[in-house]
Amino acid sequence: AYKANVQAYVAAVAVYGEEGPAKPTKPEEGADDAALKAYDAALKAYDDFQALKAEIDRLTEYKQRLISDVVTGQIDVRGEQIQ
Repeated sequence: AYKANVQAYVAAVAVYGEEGPAKPTKPEEGADDAALKAYDAALKAYDDFQALKAEIDRLTEYKQRLISDVVTGQIDVRGEQIQ
């Protein structure tokens, strides 16, 4: 799942850039169904991108914390095997 999420994030960055898609503006009252469907699709793309970005940020933070803990000796990895 992680690999698929990263691939989706990379694809979105390729399309939208690092900031991701802009948050869509809600159509005015009385807008037609096509405008509402387009808004819903754009909002979903925005929300999905933000969720992926948040997940990657959390994992990056976890990775940095793990590296720091190993380097400072708070976690002993001697004798551990890499899989």
